[in-house]
This record gives sequence, structure tokens and C-alpha cells, in this order.
Amino acid sequence: MTRTLALRFLKGISYSELSKQAKLFTEVYLSQVRNIEIYNTIEHLISIDKSKVLLVSATIDVVAEAVADSLHCEQYYSTALEYKDGACTGKMVKDLLGNKCIFLNEKGILHQIKSFLRMT
Repeated sequence: MTRTLALRFLKGISYSELSKQAKLFTEVYLSQVRNIEIYNTIEHLISIDKSKVLLVSATIDVVAEAVADSLHCEQYYSTALEYKDGACTGKMVKDLLGNKCIFLNEKGILHQIKSFLRMT
């Protein structure tokens, strides 16, 4: 419920402004609080084969995009905000919070992940 209410404050803000603020948030705040070990592991995996790295997060799309860009990660899935005429409506069209496995299964990706984990 809190997420849904908080997103209403984004209503009317353009995608480009949200994207700009998400990039700033990633550079200024997230860069200070990130888990270095996990971040380094992701960077290492991307350097080996970026096509096999997939970020999945319940964060909103503009933040996920900024994080993916900072890692040079080409593939990511996130909670998607609704936009109309280039502006956020304050609503979600897809919420991954608590739904990542369901989403990955619907995309046909969960099976691939399970197969990979069995091999390692």
C-alpha cells in the first residue's frame, strides 16, 4: 500500500525528468550504500559475457535503468510505471515486488536459471 501511495507523488512528472533524477540518485546515493561484493561480482560477470547477465528488481523502471546503465548491463526487468503523453500517471503497470519468480516463469527465464544452477 505504501508503494502505491508514494508513486502517486510522481504523477505528472515527465519520463525524462524521472530518468534524470534516477541517474542522480544512482550516482550520489546508491554508489555510497551498495554492497561492494555483489556489485563487483556483477561487474565481473558482465565483463565475461554481458548477454548472460540479467538484473531483476522490484524498483521502479527509471531507477533500474540507471543502475543497469551504471553497470553496463543490457538486460533488466523491473516494476514498470505507467506513462501517458510522456508523463508518469503515478500508477504501476507491472509490479515485481514479491512477483519476480512468477514474472521470470512467465517470460520462460526461470527454467533457464534453474537449469544453470543445477549445472553449477
